[in-house]
Amino acid sequence: MDAVLQPTRTVRSGAERQVAAAAVFLSPALLMITVMLLAPLALILRFSLNQYDLKELMIETVTGANYWRFVSDPFYVGVLRTTLGVAVTSTARACCWACRCPTVWRGCAAGGRRYACSPS
Repeated sequence: MDAVLQPTRTVRSGAERQVAAAAVFLSPALLMITVMLLAPLALILRFSLNQYDLKELMIETVTGANYWRFVSDPFYVGVLRTTLGVAVTSTARACCWACRCPTVWRGCAAGGRRYACSPS
């Protein structure tokens, strides 16, 4: 006699159901972020690789000449250095502030009382 395969029902825990529900609800938002943010960024990257001319404006070729002009010009290198310096400094200050006030994160995560801690 052939054995008939019965479908097995997987019993999921509450945490697994929550993760599955979160994935279902987050997938449209992630799709929108991908379409509305990453697609234009890819298009901008592609346009930045085009060659520019004063008469024809944009010539459809792939070249790194624009980036080479950017890194060879001392003014733009200074601007890039300043931008990265501000980004690193502000990120480091935010991380130091966050590590200095762990009670804020514990209190917010527990849903309890919030503690005041100034970022100075």
